Amino acid sequence: MFHLQASDSSSPNGARGFIVTTSTTIFAPTCGRKRGAARGPRFTFRRRAMQNTGLRRPAETRRARGVPMLPSATVENYLKALYQAETTADDRRLVPMGQLAAAVGVAPGTATTMVKALAESGLVAYEPYAGVRLTPSGAKLAALVLRRHRLIEQFLVEIMGMSWTDVHDDAEQLEHVVSDRLIDRMDAMLGHPSVDPHGDPIPAPDGAMESHRYHSLLKCPVGQPVTVTRIADQDAEFLKFLETQGLKPGQSVEVEARDPVADRVCLRTGVERRVILGTQAAAKVLIEVA
Repeated sequence: MFHLQASDSSSPNGARGFIVTTSTTIFAPTCGRKRGAARGPRFTFRRRAMQNTGLRRPAETRRARGVPMLPSATVENYLKALYQAETTADDRRLVPMGQLAAAVGVAPGTATTMVKALAESGLVAYEPYAGVRLTPSGAKLAALVLRRHRLIEQFLVEIMGMSWTDVHDDAEQLEHVVSDRLIDRMDAMLGHPSVDPHGDPIPAPDGAMESHRYHSLLKCPVGQPVTVTRIADQDAEFLKFLETQGLKPGQSVEVEARDPVADRVCLRTGVERRVILGTQAAAKVLIEVA
């Protein structure tokens, strides 16, 4: 029996991950073979299909050599998405796989493959058919990714003069390539800010982050002036809309009335300026509760 094996040590984009092996058996034709005679040589082609999971080495190699998984941009994006999902959930339950897949923009099956890899590395705890949550080590790594992202946003706005509406996508790219030394230098230049331009809290260098209690404009007191503290949507068009309506973090606003039937919230911003928001938009404008 002859075995012809074609292998590739990396995926097309250079990322390493788990190897799935499939095989196909082909019998070579034999001219004039009589009934009952032996078949021709059998060739087995083995093909390795590489699934990009964002890991730097196959799982078997890591376990054999005792080498921990090295975080890549893909790994960091998954951990960050999980961290944000856990911190915004009221009950702190497992994050459903469908929610995680939607957050990172992949199919549920792809998310499940990555989560299993993260579980093998001790960064998440995965329960099939239930969901996933970060382990303490995974939560710390995710918090440091958020620290880089939010400090970069603040740096781009305060030092580079960019608009707060346009820095999110740039920070998404830069957060995976800047060094810790550069981040620490940015932090010092900015005076160690506690929040980014959108009001999101910036974790400390050790990953710790102060807890905050927020209410949206759907739940804050009616007829009482409050201060916008945080915006829960980084979409550039949405941020530009809020800016034109005087609803940036740090600005004062008062809810005059809510109409659930009409799906709207009536606000007063500035001096005698009235704004009407839909309930979905109002839910993304947060105030801090003392």
